[in-house]
Amino acid sequence: PGCRTQPSRCVTWFTGGTGWGMFEMLVKATTYRMPLATAVASSWSNYVDLPNSNDMMLLWWVPDPTFLRLTPRRITFPDHNADEWAAGDR
Repeated sequence: PGCRTQPSRCVTWFTGGTGWGMFEMLVKATTYRMPLATAVASSWSNYVDLPNSNDMMLLWWVPDPTFLRLTPRRITFPDHNADEWAAGDR
């Protein structure tokens, strides 16, 4: 929702597989009004190659070395609260 009015301000958030982390990121983008355009790679090779040739946010995990050369930075959100999440306050 954060980039519907001005698509030119959208930042791509990229993931792979079956949409790893997509639900959680969409909740965060909505909650924090982040102008995200989300995308899921069509293959592992696209997941690995596209971030190397485009400036984008991506889902990455440690200790996987795939994107180390990009020197990714972590986005920090408030700690998860299971009770609030269960009550719908995500």
